[in-house]
Amino acid sequence: MRTLSDLPISGAIVKLRLSVRRFRCKQRACQRKTFSEALAPGIGRRHGRRVARCDELVHAVGLALGGRPGSRMLARLAAPWSKDTFLRAVRREAAAASSAPAATVIGIDDFAWRRGHSYGSIIVDLERRTVIDILPNRQRDRQCPIFCVR
Repeated sequence: MRTLSDLPISGAIVKLRLSVRRFRCKQRACQRKTFSEALAPGIGRRHGRRVARCDELVHAVGLALGGRPGSRMLARLAAPWSKDTFLRAVRREAAAASSAPAATVIGIDDFAWRRGHSYGSIIVDLERRTVIDILPNRQRDRQCPIFCVR
């Protein structure tokens, strides 16, 4: 049995319980003894706990609002995800987009990991509207190697 979270309906939390078959490998040398049936493409990630459309929503809200404001807004819509979930979704998409062609128009913005304590920088491709990288601090020596390469 596998449980996936789906988008809320009329303020109610929706959980999908899927019956997934398990298979045993008959080869003695096989490292994995059991296998589970894969989900259909587009439903969810391999070890994910949410359906694909929830992941898209989390990523979009993470880009638009950020961690804590996104968490508060979706909690009112019966989708209680933590602020870290939004930040992980943005980082995951940034890692996937790192194989994209070089950006010609970029933007850099500073943000607070914890207000008054630690800050970071986000680098965005303004043409494609995608996150290129999230830097752990605002120091120039961390950003300079990225922009000094010609």
